[in-house]
Amino acid sequence: MKNCNDLILPNNEYSSWDQFDPRAYVCHNYQKMLTEDREIISILSNELCCMNIPLKGFKMVGDIGTGPNLYPAILIAPYVSETGQIELIDPALPNRNYLNNMFNRLLNNDPLFDKSWSNYECEIIGLCGDIYTNALKKIQQLVRIQNGSIYNLPENKYEFVSSYFVAESISDRYDQFQLALNQLVNSVVNDGIIVTTHMLYSEGYQAGKNTKFPAVKLSLDQLEESLIKAGLKQADFKIWTVSTMKQEEKVREGYHGMAVVIASKAG
Repeated sequence: MKNCNDLILPNNEYSSWDQFDPRAYVCHNYQKMLTEDREIISILSNELCCMNIPLKGFKMVGDIGTGPNLYPAILIAPYVSETGQIELIDPALPNRNYLNNMFNRLLNNDPLFDKSWSNYECEIIGLCGDIYTNALKKIQQLVRIQNGSIYNLPENKYEFVSSYFVAESISDRYDQFQLALNQLVNSVVNDGIIVTTHMLYSEGYQAGKNTKFPAVKLSLDQLEESLIKAGLKQADFKIWTVSTMKQEEKVREGYHGMAVVIASKAG
């Protein structure tokens, strides 16, 4: 199986994943809740509610390619059993260190805890309801941070799996995007739920000074085609598009919108 570092080009066109700077990435993308993230969060929380998923119902949840982003885990936390597990999987050591540090600081009420995430929790409660109260503390109790790659996931493990801006953001090759999506779908049990978000027509991105990371210039049509190639039927998934109207509120430069996918893997 491949891991993310296998995709670094031999001419060093792209940075190593160990050069990923999680603090710079959070500062740029998550210091405050941007318009696009607010829209994504609203779409997903509303849809999860409409799907009548029981609170505290999931035992095994995975977020793949978490990076330093905690809002995907916040969004699913109310639906995870008190005896369940939330796996946060990422191949980059700096990201895993960041996550471990954040949860240790949260546990110890350390003032150095990144307030971006407590602010996110408060905003999500305001947008989506009281079920998200103390979501961060619940995640801290149930989380397991792991070294791993979207290309090397166990089959039929998760009842719910999410992956935010990952499959199209680890290589500039469409076949690698397809492989990542295939592995993600295969990691879910029958009747399990898959949530993904994607940059559209991304030209790559930075995560720290003088870094450059790859991306597939993914179109909406390619995304739909890829979901079907991954084994999902059209009736099994929905796609929403997300765009910002304000240039200064873009999450990243060099892309033309975002897509949100919610799918159910048929048994």
